[in-house]
Parts: sequence; C-alpha cells; structure tokens
Amino acid sequence: MTTGGWEVVRAAVGRRVGESAFDAWFRTLDGRMEGETLVLRCPDRFTRDWLRSRFSQVIEECAPQARSVEYRVDLGGS
Repeated sequence: MTTGGWEVVRAAVGRRVGESAFDAWFRTLDGRMEGETLVLRCPDRFTRDWLRSRFSQVIEECAPQARSVEYRVDLGGS
C-alpha cells in the first residue's frame, strides 16, 4: 500500500476543482493505492456521500494519473 499515488491524484483533483473546494473536501482526506485501486477514507457518511455525488467523476478522471511507467534502457555491452 502506498499513499504516493493518492498525492498525485489529489494534486490533479485540486487543479480541477479550485482552491476552496479542494480545501473543504480534499486537503485532509486520507487515501492510498491498494494495487490498482484508489481507496479514500472519508471521516463520515456525509463526506463520503458528498464526494460521491459531487466529485466522483473528477476523481475517476484524475485517478489514472497516479499510474506511471518506470523503465530503464539497457543497451548492453560494455
């Protein structure tokens, strides 16, 4: 489990929703990546329902940004 992916998603969401919405709903929201799944931990049902109804599409659109492909070029030889 890693929170690094959530930080990438949270930053992308912040650019989309604006500062006041970000501060109200996302700045202190806990999240983590579990394999291919982004898990957000909401402090209560109201927050969970609000995020689902108002921001789920934005979160889903920003979530793929958490995935990155790391690679190394090995030309071989000496």
